[in-house]
Amino acid sequence: MNQTRTDMRKFLSRAAFAAAGAVLFFCVLPLRADVTANCVLNITPIASSLSPVVLKAARGSAEGQVALSWVVPSDWPMPISSDSYDVRYATYTATDWSLVTSSASFPESSLLTAGNTEYYFVNGLTGGTSYYFALRRKAAGPIYSLFTQAGPVIPKGILPAPVAGLSVPTLDNLSWLAVTTNQDGSAMQGKTVTGYVVGESTVGWNGPFTVAASTSGFTTQGAFLSLSVPTTTQYLQILAKDSFGNLSDPSYSNILEVTNGGIIGQMGVTADGLSRAYVPSSLMGELTPATGPLLIHVSTVPALNQDPRTVKTFDVSFNTTVVSPAPVVDKNFTFSRPGMNVLLSYASATPASSVGVLWWNGTSWIKISADVNDLNKTVSFYTALPGIYQVSAYQTATELTMDRNSVFPRIFTPNGDGINDVVYFAIENPNHSAVDGKIYDVGGSEVATIRLAGAGAPTADTMMWDGRDRDGRLVKAGVYIYCVKGEGKKMTGTVVVAK
Repeated sequence: MNQTRTDMRKFLSRAAFAAAGAVLFFCVLPLRADVTANCVLNITPIASSLSPVVLKAARGSAEGQVALSWVVPSDWPMPISSDSYDVRYATYTATDWSLVTSSASFPESSLLTAGNTEYYFVNGLTGGTSYYFALRRKAAGPIYSLFTQAGPVIPKGILPAPVAGLSVPTLDNLSWLAVTTNQDGSAMQGKTVTGYVVGESTVGWNGPFTVAASTSGFTTQGAFLSLSVPTTTQYLQILAKDSFGNLSDPSYSNILEVTNGGIIGQMGVTADGLSRAYVPSSLMGELTPATGPLLIHVSTVPALNQDPRTVKTFDVSFNTTVVSPAPVVDKNFTFSRPGMNVLLSYASATPASSVGVLWWNGTSWIKISADVNDLNKTVSFYTALPGIYQVSAYQTATELTMDRNSVFPRIFTPNGDGINDVVYFAIENPNHSAVDGKIYDVGGSEVATIRLAGAGAPTADTMMWDGRDRDGRLVKAGVYIYCVKGEGKKMTGTVVVAK
């Protein structure tokens, strides 16, 4: 009899765990076969023995994302079984768990112990929509804790396009084109741009940025901001803000450098804030061509080759304001002169005398002159071109140099179709010496003068010939000899004009 009572207590204890909160039937079983069993209907739900958690919800950093968090309770896990969680969400608040129909799967393999904070991200939500979230604990049986709710939270929707078309009408004023689309190029359906937020940094072009000013309202011609003259160099970042509270993606938004003399330049910065491409105010207007405004973008990319001398590879590009799901790049854009200053950061024990920069012209790597700062581990140079630039370990030039790859394309077609219309001479000129270049026919007669390239030049020292003689007439097809002089030496070779 005592053993039977003990077994019954164990059964009832397990039943309480297995069916907490449910309506249970209990039958008292007879000890003798001739005694009728008495069955009792228990209509009182048994309360859950799992303590609930306090749920917190906040907008995530990505589009359509909400971040949930909670502290793991002290009775975690229950002795009878390992705990887990149920996560649900809806666009309304609910008093009954069954009414919260959308569920999110919580990865049980990542469960933390009592006292730690769990984090869980719900993705794929609709931006601009209010969501409520519910959470309950679950143990074997199953048994559940009471559920707790958090919300409403409005996740980020599609972000507005980055601000472009920056111009400097006067030294203390700044204007930009109106943002009218999302960053994926789609129309702003159901929302509008409500203004712009101007972030300011006095530390450096890699931030941090604090809100210094803002504009409200939307104007079709864009926005205009009057700036107070700073006493020190400042950096500004302008982000569009839509009616859902979404801001432009800072990683694609250019930065302005401002001094007490006014706005002096615009730059694109890598995600780590260590490298940048800088355009002076005199060239900023060229970033708004007839085809649409452009933004400067710099990123690190995998090396294009397996050369062990490669230290780091960068992509310098001019993007449209369509940057999602991938940036749309204008591959034909170049500045009118090599006035964009590119500064690339690298980490290497290689001495400065053995660090240089290569530019990929589409068929081969071209050595370009660069200033190396061994203390800061940076290289800098001026260019007019986007493209792939590679910091590499090689013995850099200490005098005027031009190797075979530096003359390209060796066969060119000056017919005005925009493809291989000129031949370039990418000279390494570390001492900034005076350089002179001539073109001769195979008979030795002077045909033309090689001049600085300007538009389309990878560096400020690059020279070019457009296939015309001194009178501006196209030369005949054939082989021509070039001769570049400087620092008391000659560099010669041949190029071919094709029709």
